[in-house]
Parts: sequence; C-alpha cells; structure tokens
Amino acid sequence: MDSETLGVIVFVILFLGFFAYMLRDQIIQSKADRQALDRLASQRGWRIKRQGARPGRGRKSAARIIITPVAGESTDDNDDQEEEADGGDWRLEVLQPYRERGGHGGQNPGETLFHAPAPRFDGAMAVIAAPTPAGASLLDPARMIAGTETRRLLADLETILGADAKERIKALTPCPAPDESALTVLASADPSASFDLREIGRILGGWDAKYWLTPPPRLVLGDEGMLLFVKSGLESPEGMSAFLRMANAVRHAAAES
Repeated sequence: MDSETLGVIVFVILFLGFFAYMLRDQIIQSKADRQALDRLASQRGWRIKRQGARPGRGRKSAARIIITPVAGESTDDNDDQEEEADGGDWRLEVLQPYRERGGHGGQNPGETLFHAPAPRFDGAMAVIAAPTPAGASLLDPARMIAGTETRRLLADLETILGADAKERIKALTPCPAPDESALTVLASADPSASFDLREIGRILGGWDAKYWLTPPPRLVLGDEGMLLFVKSGLESPEGMSAFLRMANAVRHAAAES
C-alpha cells in the first residue's frame, strides 16, 4: 500500500469518526432538549404535540412542536403570577429550522407563532413590531433599509395570515407610537384607543436576541384575536419558555387595556 492510498484511508477514517461524534452529540442534545421541554410542560400545565422529523441540525424535513395549555394540570407548588399566566386559551407553534429539499438545499429558518382568540381588535387590524436590535423603529426615516424591512414585515404577514388577509394588509398605514418606544405601528384604525401601546411596547422591548436572533417579535391584533410571531424557529426549551412568557404578558396587557 503506497503512502497516498494510506493517507486517503486515514482521512476517511478520521472523517467518519468526526461525523459519528457530531451525530452522537446531536442525538444527546436533542434528547436533553426533549426531556427539558417535557419537564417544563409538567410544571406549567402544557400539552406538547410533536410532528415531523426529530430535531437536529441539517434535517431535510420540518420538525414542528405545538404547545397548548391544560387547565388545572400545573404541578409546581411554587407557581407565581407569571407562571399562572400560562393558563387560558392559546396555542404556540414552532416550526424549527431545517434544510429545504431541492435546489441548493438552502436553510429555512422556521418560525414561531403564538395565537390566542382574545384580545381582539374588532373590525380592524394592527401590527406592532418591537424595535430592531439597534433600538430603532422599522419606520425610522433615518435608516436606509427601513423600507425594505417594512416590506419584509408585510410579506411575512401575508405568508402567515394567508391570501385572504391580503386586502386587510394593504389597508395598513403607519400610526403614531408612544414617545421613545421605537415601536413600529401599522394599522387600519388607531389602536391607541383600544390598547395600551406603551405597556405593550415595554414588554415587546424586552425580547431576548440570544433566543430568537435577528428578527424582533411582531404582534398582530385583529378580528381573529392576537398573533405574536418571530420569523425563526426556536430550538431550545428556554427560548420557547421565554417567548411564551412574553406572549402571555402581552396578551394580558392588551386584554386589560
């Protein structure tokens, strides 16, 4: 066996060993995340439904996690008011990142959606976006990409809400936001008369970029109730828990307005 052939064999063995190590690490992490999420569900009264591929990097099909509340099933004796906010009528759906089939196999970032039938903005629609990581509004005229980001927001809305919402989305126009909030507010009617935008902005402004990287959360209020979404699929139990806390805090703040 010449040295070149031996080198190729060694390289293949090392590559396979590295691949096996990464796969094992991925499986262990996936199992740990699954167990951590199940523990949270037991403590906070959630029902978890898993669909599609099991979580893991590089998968070629979508893994979807659906979380809903189960009334009266929280087992944590130390529940505080924030934990009790997990009750009510809501649904969290997480489409986790995956590699798309066909083409060049691009990475789909997934999405995270929280929906509740109340509170509602009857006969109108309002979209409220948290500030960017730099603390700016998407409508800030000083930012050259403001128009691009706003168009992307509207395109995301059409994708999530469906073609039936296209005309309602077209009716959205910029509305005043509370001073120094850096919120983006688009609406077909003034939402400030129905909702405490300052308090909603305070909650949305606390989004944590370590869980849902670049896109800040967007809130939609309309006839169908409340939708809070992020255009990335949360993968860690801690991220899902943090997002649920924010969503339920917004839900309660909007309902009490």
